[in-house]
Amino acid sequence: MDLCDARHDAGASAVAYFLNGAIAKARYGHVQEMNFEAPLTSLVWITSLVSIVLTYIISSLIIPQLGGDPTQWWKLASIILLRNTSGSNHP
Repeated sequence: MDLCDARHDAGASAVAYFLNGAIAKARYGHVQEMNFEAPLTSLVWITSLVSIVLTYIISSLIIPQLGGDPTQWWKLASIILLRNTSGSNHP
């Protein structure tokens, strides 16, 4: 992982953390009993979705055209996502 990946991951995690906190407070702030795993599960999903969106946005901004091909940015973003997804599935 290089510095750019670390910044991207930290940004995605921070956005997801605060977004999940607001959702959890709205959903569970008034209940008497709750499943404490539910907010953690939604945090994982939100972090993944935010990371996917940020990967495509950052790729389109950094490399809008590579080698004269305006479609390379989303192809490379997809490769990055596949790499990160496969890495997260291994302990």
